[in-house]
Amino acid sequence: MRLGEFDPAEMDPYSKLDLSVVQSEEHRSISLDAALRSFVLLRNDGVLPLKTLDLNVALVGPMADNPSQQFGDYSADMESEFTTTPLSSLKSVFSQVTHESGCVDNKCAFYYRGRVKKAVESADLAVVFLGTGNDVESEGNDRANMELPGFQAQLLYDVVEFTQGSVVLFLFNAGPVNITFAKYHPRISAIVECFFPAQATGDAVKALLSNSPIAGSNPGGRLPFTWPASLNDVPPITNYSMVNRTYRYFEGVPLYPFGYGLSFSAFAYNGITLNQSIHVGDNLTVSVTVKNLGPYDGDEVTQAYLQWLNASVLTPHLQLVGFERNSLRVGEQRQVQFTVTSSQMAVYVEDKGFIVEPGPMRIYVGGQQPNQETHIDSNVLHGCFTIVGQSKLIGQYI
Repeated sequence: MRLGEFDPAEMDPYSKLDLSVVQSEEHRSISLDAALRSFVLLRNDGVLPLKTLDLNVALVGPMADNPSQQFGDYSADMESEFTTTPLSSLKSVFSQVTHESGCVDNKCAFYYRGRVKKAVESADLAVVFLGTGNDVESEGNDRANMELPGFQAQLLYDVVEFTQGSVVLFLFNAGPVNITFAKYHPRISAIVECFFPAQATGDAVKALLSNSPIAGSNPGGRLPFTWPASLNDVPPITNYSMVNRTYRYFEGVPLYPFGYGLSFSAFAYNGITLNQSIHVGDNLTVSVTVKNLGPYDGDEVTQAYLQWLNASVLTPHLQLVGFERNSLRVGEQRQVQFTVTSSQMAVYVEDKGFIVEPGPMRIYVGGQQPNQETHIDSNVLHGCFTIVGQSKLIGQYI
């Protein structure tokens, strides 16, 4: 209603906006920034960022030049004039570029193996673009499993078999897909989760590959969900308990944990400070210092997780209570401070509501969840504190 959807057009100032405003240089810059900041680097053996562009590069896969599928569900209409794909942005960057989709569409029901082999067998670098898109994953279009659609997994297997160069995988999907092969195979040098980056997809991929001076080119995004290793780790939809749901109650070993994401840079944490005890109902302030060890300027997402050590009821394994993204130059360090509110310390007691209980608590602060099998190189700090006093009811809802 505030946007004037129910008002006559002459009363709605937004109805007069045309492409000169919507697709202004400023807005296109925001689109590129949003795409770059959403990318999550899942794996990198050092091949990224590329040290040279003097390469024979093969761009393969159904998402290499598929503009309509770069947009998530309920997105605005695509304006082809302002939309870039990996192919359109990269075809003039390298010494030689070969393109082969391998499939007619993202469903990949038909696969042209011979074409893929021809495209990659002499490449110095094979960049593979796979995923779902609205054709496979959208409102009312649910997936029955976690597998890559159709022959997409076979396409990736074949690229690894047929090329002698490095392999980099870019994924375009909303929910997790089965990429266990890609995570562990030694021939796959890097994996980037892109989600649906929309109109600036191609330019964002180009910026990341070369770690361009554009802010955000050094990836700093983190996963917003727990990435299960297989469908066996996903509870049935008819099971309404929280067991194995989200990072808070997950019992297994995820392929990639919630909050995970690599960078081209290394970061280190030190100097955690917090009060050793607080009264029931008080907030807690915790601070750490984070430093960019290089070799590139980059973003770091600092995360704070709370853990109950002696609650009277079942509690999450961990609870995210704060996060902050900071851009740091090489060698720069910065203090990051979080305020953990009393409501965040509360536990739910049946027939009573949310209650802050006295007892010991632990807080972790770093660039990731603590104690994960798949982890980034930076350290995670922790400290303990005690809540003292009598239990306090916060309310039925918080």
